[in-house]
Order: sequence, then structure tokens, then C-alpha cells
Amino acid sequence: MLRTRVISALVLAPIILAIVLLGEPWLSLLVGVAAFLALVELVGLLDTAGHTPGHVSIEVAGGEGLIIGADAAVNPFVFFEHPEWRFSFDAIPELAVANRRKLLDRAAADKIKLIGFHWKYPGVGYAEPKDNAYRFVPAG
Repeated sequence: MLRTRVISALVLAPIILAIVLLGEPWLSLLVGVAAFLALVELVGLLDTAGHTPGHVSIEVAGGEGLIIGADAAVNPFVFFEHPEWRFSFDAIPELAVANRRKLLDRAAADKIKLIGFHWKYPGVGYAEPKDNAYRFVPAG
């Protein structure tokens, strides 16, 4: 989780500076978000850039843990089995593929639940290693 806190700080620092320069009401909102991320050790950000240049996934610790992958893998049935495939809307396709693979490696190794923004029902599940890729296993 230390790595995610460092990434959180690196991501938040320029945002805080921009909001401070822009002033209220954004300042209040950002101070609240920054305080939440800094004080609550249960939440961290993972660098999953590629879909967009600053794309992040949110890691929530506790229980079995959860990674909210956002758009790192827009369809678990396609991109778990073929993490090397490119998605037409990825801004930096090579980086998206590399970070998707890292995310799935981590989720599978640590048996962490995953959820994505565009996943169909049930929408929450696990990455199970299969050959040189993964299989999406819905959470039961």
C-alpha cells in the first residue's frame, strides 16, 4: 500500500496546486478529497495509465480487498483472456496493455476482487490465471 500512497501524493500534488490557483469552491472539494486519501490508509491509487494519460485505479484495502479498475480493462471477458489486445479508445495503447497486465497479475496473485466501470452483471469478480492470461470469475 506504500506504493499506492506515493502515487496518490504524486497524482494529488499538481491537482492541489491547480485548485489552489483556481480558488473556491474547488479548493474546499479538493481539500476534502486530499484529506480523505491522505488520512484513510484503506484507499490508494494505482497507476494504470494508458486508457488516458493519467488513468488510475482505486485500491480499497480491508476484507478481501477491492480494486476499482475504472477503464483499465473495459470488458473482463475480452481483456482478461487477451490482456495484450488493444482497445480503440486507449490513448497510449502500449502503456494500457502493460498496465492492464500488471493490474491483472497483481489481482490474480493476491486474489483481490476487481470491478470495472463498464462491466456487465455481475460486474465484480476475480482474475484467475489461465494459460498465459486470465479468466474472469464472477464473485459469488
